[in-house]
Amino acid sequence: MRPYADEVHVRHFFHLSVEDAEVPDRWIAVERGDGDSKPIRFELYWLPLAQGHVLAAGQSALLGRLFD
Repeated sequence: MRPYADEVHVRHFFHLSVEDAEVPDRWIAVERGDGDSKPIRFELYWLPLAQGHVLAAGQSALLGRLFD
């Protein structure tokens, strides 16, 4: 996360294809954590690959590999 924070994040990336299926534009997900803290609600949505550079903290670093 440098220079933003002195942390290391482990990330997993998946390349998925959807054929002949309905995929929502937006959806809600909830992170429940360890069960002692209040759940965190996220509103998720798809982002066009051409706009991937706006992702925070280097999360877009591997997007170019989709086209290798």
